[in-house]
Amino acid sequence: MADHGGVVRRHELTNEDWESLAPLIPRAATGRPRVEDRRVINGMVYKIDYVV
Repeated sequence: MADHGGVVRRHELTNEDWESLAPLIPRAATGRPRVEDRRVINGMVYKIDYVV
C-alpha cells in the first residue's frame, strides 16, 4: 500500500479491511508470480468508485 502520510485514500482498503479479505483470496500454486493482491483489489475498488 502506498504511504500517503497515514491517510487512506477513498479507494484503498484499510489494514483492517485487508486482514478480513486476504484469507479469502486463493493462492496460485503454479504459474508466473502475481502482482500484489492488495494492489489489484484497490484497483478494482478505484474503478468501481470511479464509475459510481
